[in-house]
Amino acid sequence: MTITMDPVTTSSLSEANIIAAIQAQTAFSVQTAAEAGASPATNITANILHASASRKQGNFTVFLAMAEDQLTKDLLQIGKTATDAQKEKALAYLIGSYQEAKDPDVFANSVSFGGYSVSRSNGPGYLSAYKSFLQSLPMVDSGAISTEIEHTKDHTDYPDAWRLSGLDSTAIDPF
Repeated sequence: MTITMDPVTTSSLSEANIIAAIQAQTAFSVQTAAEAGASPATNITANILHASASRKQGNFTVFLAMAEDQLTKDLLQIGKTATDAQKEKALAYLIGSYQEAKDPDVFANSVSFGGYSVSRSNGPGYLSAYKSFLQSLPMVDSGAISTEIEHTKDHTDYPDAWRLSGLDSTAIDPF
C-alpha cells in the first residue's frame, strides 16, 4: 500500500501569515519581501532576512524551503494532517529552531560577559515545541487499516463446535 500526501508549499499558505506566525510564536523578527525589495532595503536589522543572510541573520526563503520539506516528511511519517493555520504554526516553530541554531552559543550551558552569567536551561526550545505540536495533532484515517472483518472462504461451513462464541464452560475443548 502506498500512502501519498500533498507536500506543504507556500502556494497553499500565505507567506505573510507564516511571517506573522514566526513573529507571534518566536522571539525573532522577519524582513518581508516588500521590505527587502524597497530601495534602499528596510528592516535590515531583522533576525531573519527575506532573501539574504549574514553570520547571525537567517535567510527566510531558505529556512521556509527547509521547514516545508521537514513538515511534509514528519506529517507523512506520523500519519497526521494539519490545517493551514496549524501548518503555519509548525513552520514558525521550525524556522525559529533554524534561526536559533545560528547563534554561536546555542550549545553553551552558560554564557558570561562583564560579570554577568546567564545559564541556559535544557527546557523546551522551538524544536521541542514543534515536536510537541505535532503530537497534539489528531490522527487521520489514511486507509491503512481496514475496518471490515474478513472471513475465511468457508466460514459458514465450520462446525458449531469450532465456533468459540458457541462454547460454554462445560463443553470439551475441540482443540
